[in-house]
Amino acid sequence: MSGNIEDEIKFEILNNILGGSPSSRLFSDLREQQNLAYSVSSSVQSFENTGIITLRIGTTTDHPEQGVKAYDNVQKSLEGFKKHTDLLMNEEVSDEELESAKMKLKQSLIEQTQNPLMETDLLSMNIVEPYGIKRIDKYFEAIDKITKEDIKNTAKFIFSFNPTVSILASPDTINSQMPYLKTLGEIYNV
Repeated sequence: MSGNIEDEIKFEILNNILGGSPSSRLFSDLREQQNLAYSVSSSVQSFENTGIITLRIGTTTDHPEQGVKAYDNVQKSLEGFKKHTDLLMNEEVSDEELESAKMKLKQSLIEQTQNPLMETDLLSMNIVEPYGIKRIDKYFEAIDKITKEDIKNTAKFIFSFNPTVSILASPDTINSQMPYLKTLGEIYNV
């Protein structure tokens, strides 16, 4: 996290496109098309000069409509995450995705300023920021400047590092997925 408002906005827009909303890529693919989960999302958090993007999915082994347990949803989920992060690094997002993500970010900021208490908190926090109380205005200006190439470069910056993978699952799921998980250990921080 550089402290540059445009960098912060690039991360937020990328997050909205990837998994930050019901119209995101992860939600559309892993939930709606592949039926892997009820909930799938991503989020961006910053701590001083460090940032984290987290991709989450709650998947199951049960397929009652088929009367079976399928343990490969863990693999399908992780491969889905990789597929979409790779696409963001290697292809530009569509004009529609970019404009929709920008609009969601603007709406979020507007909602924060609609509540007098939240607006007061925003203004008081912004006094100590480099942009001062004009930060909100600068934020809106910067949102409009972000391009598809900016999002692609941001994805390359974020996803070029090996991710840390954390899996909470039943012993049966872990045991059945162990050959796959071992291959991840060679690539990722598992």
